[in-house]
Amino acid sequence: MKPDFDCYDVLGVSRKSRHAEIVRAFRELSKANHPDRGGDPKTFDRIATAYRILGTRSRRDEYDSLNPEGVLFVPEFEMVEES
Repeated sequence: MKPDFDCYDVLGVSRKSRHAEIVRAFRELSKANHPDRGGDPKTFDRIATAYRILGTRSRRDEYDSLNPEGVLFVPEFEMVEES
C-alpha cells in the first residue's frame, strides 16, 4: 500500500509526536469517522492507513526516512505485513 498523503497530517499530529499522541489521535478520529457511525469510508481508510504506518515504530522509522520533509507521495514506501 502506497500512501498518497502525509500520515501526520491525516492524524493531525506533528512529526515529533510521541506514540501515545498518535494512538490518541487515531482513536478520536476513528470514532468520529467510522463508517458504522455515518463516516466516509475513504476518510476512515486514510486514518487507518496512517495509523498502520505511524503506530508501529519500524514502519514509522521507514516512513520518516523515505519522507523526511512531509512529501505527500512516497512511491518507494510499501507496507508489508510483519510476521
